[in-house]
Amino acid sequence: SPIDLAVRMKRLFAAIRHPAIPQRMQDAMYKTLVSGHNLGRKMAKEWEVRCRQCHREGRRVINSVEHAYAGCVRVAHLWRMVIARWNAATCQTLDPTDKRTTLLGDRGDQDDALTRDLWRFTFAATVWAVHRATRADAQCTDAYGAATAEAMLRDVRHELRNMLKSAWAARRGSNTQWWKAW
Repeated sequence: SPIDLAVRMKRLFAAIRHPAIPQRMQDAMYKTLVSGHNLGRKMAKEWEVRCRQCHREGRRVINSVEHAYAGCVRVAHLWRMVIARWNAATCQTLDPTDKRTTLLGDRGDQDDALTRDLWRFTFAATVWAVHRATRADAQCTDAYGAATAEAMLRDVRHELRNMLKSAWAARRGSNTQWWKAW
C-alpha cells in the first residue's frame, strides 16, 4: 500500500544517516536513493550514456543508476561476494540479485536490531566502492582498465574497517589506544 511504501522509504532515508558513516558515503547513498547521479540518458552527456565497462566487453548497455550500482557485471559480482560473506556471518539469506537490497539497502523482514548498524556500514562501504569505481571509469580512457570486483571488495573491507573503528571509538569514549591494542 502507499502508506507502507512511505513508511519503508522513510526508514531507508533515515538509515543512511549514521554518525560513524562518513558524509561522502551518506551523499553517495542519498544520490542512489533519489537517482541523483549523473547517469542515464537524461542526466549524462551523449558520450557518457553507455557503461564503459560493459562496452569494453562488447555489450551495449545504458549506464543508468540501476545498472551502475546493481546490474553491471562487475558490480553484480561484487554484490554476490559481499552478500555471500554477509549471509555466512549472520545466517541470513539475502539475495544479491534483489534490487531492493543492492540499490536501497532494504533487507525486508530480515532487518533486525542486532545487525542493523553492521548492515548500514556494509551497505555504505559497498555503495561507496561502486561509486568510486563508476566515477573513475567515467574519467579515464579505455587504455586504463577498470577496477575489478575483487579490488572493489578490498575497498569495501578497508572502508568498513574504518567505520567500525570510528563507531567503536565513539562508544568507548574515543579510546583509540585500547582499539590499537585490541
